[in-house]
Amino acid sequence: MLPITTDYIPVNKYSRAGMKLKAKRGIVMHYTASPGASAKNISTYFASLAQQVGKGRYASAHYSVDRTSIYNSLPDDELAYHCGSETYTKEAVARLGTYPNNKYGGY
Repeated sequence: MLPITTDYIPVNKYSRAGMKLKAKRGIVMHYTASPGASAKNISTYFASLAQQVGKGRYASAHYSVDRTSIYNSLPDDELAYHCGSETYTKEAVARLGTYPNNKYGGY
């Protein structure tokens, strides 16, 4: 089993809102389109989003995984900006609403 390195992103507008979740209803796994990127590099990228000026990209994930390591970037009980699409299937909307990140939030 791979060790998990906890390396939380500081609270910021673009990658860690600091909003607590009421409940967890599932996990999201997706491809980052960064072949060969290390888990550490992905975590560092999310943290770097805080340095954006003006309207920028909102993105984060609780965990980044590669073949040799796992990085935990956000506490499990906080919202992540990992889901976002212009459209969702009817089933997804029924289960998660039109903005899945918000569905889990306690605000």
